[in-house]
Amino acid sequence: MANVKVMGIGIKIFWISFCGMAGLIVLIWYLTQNFMMDTFKTQQTRYVANLLERTEVHLNLFMKTLQGNLLALSRDERLLSATEEEAIKLMESYRMYWNQDLKNMYIIRPDLKIIGTSDYLWDIKGHRMAADIYKAVVMSDQIYWSEPYVSDVSDHTVTAGVNIYDKDGRYVSVLAVDLDLQNILSSYGRWNFSQTEDLLVVSRDFRPISIYHSLVGYNAFQDEYLVKDISFVRLADTNRREWNYRDERGNSWFISRARNNNWGWQIMAVLPEEELYSSIEKIRFYSILVGLIGVMLSLIISYYLSRYVSRPIYMLIRQMKKVSRGDFQTRITLPFRGEIGILVHSFNLMVQKIKGLMDELLQSETSKKQYELKVLQAQIQPHFLYNTLNSISYLVRRGDTNDVDRMITSLVEMLHFHLDKIDEIVPIRQEIQGVEHYAYLLSMRYPGRFSLEVELEDSVCAFTIPKLTLQPLVENAIFHGILADDRCGTIVLTGRVEHEAFVVLEVSDDGVGIPEARLGSLLSSGALESRKAYDHLGIRNIHERLQLHYGPDYGLSVHSAQGEGTTVTIRLPAVRIPEMNLPKEGDEHAASTAR
Repeated sequence: MANVKVMGIGIKIFWISFCGMAGLIVLIWYLTQNFMMDTFKTQQTRYVANLLERTEVHLNLFMKTLQGNLLALSRDERLLSATEEEAIKLMESYRMYWNQDLKNMYIIRPDLKIIGTSDYLWDIKGHRMAADIYKAVVMSDQIYWSEPYVSDVSDHTVTAGVNIYDKDGRYVSVLAVDLDLQNILSSYGRWNFSQTEDLLVVSRDFRPISIYHSLVGYNAFQDEYLVKDISFVRLADTNRREWNYRDERGNSWFISRARNNNWGWQIMAVLPEEELYSSIEKIRFYSILVGLIGVMLSLIISYYLSRYVSRPIYMLIRQMKKVSRGDFQTRITLPFRGEIGILVHSFNLMVQKIKGLMDELLQSETSKKQYELKVLQAQIQPHFLYNTLNSISYLVRRGDTNDVDRMITSLVEMLHFHLDKIDEIVPIRQEIQGVEHYAYLLSMRYPGRFSLEVELEDSVCAFTIPKLTLQPLVENAIFHGILADDRCGTIVLTGRVEHEAFVVLEVSDDGVGIPEARLGSLLSSGALESRKAYDHLGIRNIHERLQLHYGPDYGLSVHSAQGEGTTVTIRLPAVRIPEMNLPKEGDEHAASTAR
């Protein structure tokens, strides 16, 4: 079969690089659109700035005219010589001259009495700012302009005040006018750029002069208008002439500012960006459409190319995850060539080798556990059998056939349990029976020295335990706990099930106990046993064996008080007996015979 030329990874990278044309399309589209938008925005912002400057020129002209007329009126002798009624009529005629640009004109006397237009309203509502305005005008050498405030008579206004002197130059009182701010702004600040209230005018202290704007709010507690967006106030507090701003509702605004006047007022055009740049939306739409078509073509090419390259890699990853979960039977059977084919072949070979090593390790662990159990079973001391047989011989010579029969039966059952059955995990019932046989044989050797009491919950017998777990603990309790003292003792073996998940067995004796210095090292891996014969097995070996089977959460714990006794607690998982291994009626023969 002829060798087929396989596409290598280098060619695949070439095709991926080729797909970079989509990026080039997007880059060209982005730069072109930005250039067009920046050019148009520059033109629009210049146009707005020119309109704003024109508005400021008109307002400056109006305010300067107002200042001149106000100064002229303050020098009018008729205002000084006339009665209150004549003075009011004179001020009313002047107010009408300004074509409703003034709300009220009035005189503030040193006693703070107000004489002017809307005279009856001043008498009823008063003027809460009269004292402040009077004091500020008196201390000023020129026309005083107040901050915007809410008047009980003139509503939202700004007051301009000037001192009135008689013909001899002596101070008499203060002449003040309240401006109709909204009428002035609607006359001089309207330029119909958009359909919303665009013009925002604030004073030197950033108090709103134009109040019909979305950024202006009314504080009913303090009876004043405020710019309610603090972030906007901070931006406007800089020296920038133009900036972009996004309010709390997510609306984008363009702000342009002019403040070349003698009053410190800031005249700002606050325009929605979508209206300011609405004429380029169509250009943007078509440019975006062309860009999207190019991107879609690039996406289609990228999809098929990436699918071609990544499909075998993803398959390899999925098979690796199966291996990480312990499935060593997995293989990749699809034919791949080139570099991917080499990876697939190496992966299959690696999994095969790992599977072989795992099988060898499992076989080794199984053989090790069986060997450990056989070692335990082979550690029966010869003198234990010798003493047992010697005791049987003594009973035969004495003619006590009942005890002879029971001893022989117990010995046979114990040897049968220890040597014939190769299962490492046995039912707890069988383990208890082996302990009872062993204790009976020792009781015949040491008559009257100890007794064994078994107190198990019925549910305990439904679970399993590693073979030869209880008998070494009972043996230690007999030889090292009870027989080490001259008095008789009792060994109690109890068992219970906790939370249907754990089996807890306890072997307790009332013997001599264990010294506290040795108690802490019993389960330590560094502790050495002085004797390793079957009837003196260290509890550390049992503890390690249980943890080998079930994990670090299980094993032994020892509680002892010297002179009072010892309790060894065994904690096991609640593993039930398989149905095929459930004890039959004939299995109770040994227990009944032993008893």
